[in-house]
Amino acid sequence: MTNIHRENISKLFHNNEERSILIRINGRTIKGIRTSYAGSPPETLMAIFGSRDFMEISINRGHAAKALKAVPGDEIVLSSN
Repeated sequence: MTNIHRENISKLFHNNEERSILIRINGRTIKGIRTSYAGSPPETLMAIFGSRDFMEISINRGHAAKALKAVPGDEIVLSSN
């Protein structure tokens, strides 16, 4: 889980389509924020909002922190496509 709230995304990107946001972490880029795990192939790196509306970096049926070698405090960079 990150400390990036859905409300902050809306403010930063002026309600642009969440699917067009680029998320960069530890040399990897994720395109867009998905609405669910459904339809995401296994082992796919993705971003999704959790139940409390904070962005989560996930891997469908995997472990994102291990795959990214991520630790608390790693920088996440957001930009628009």
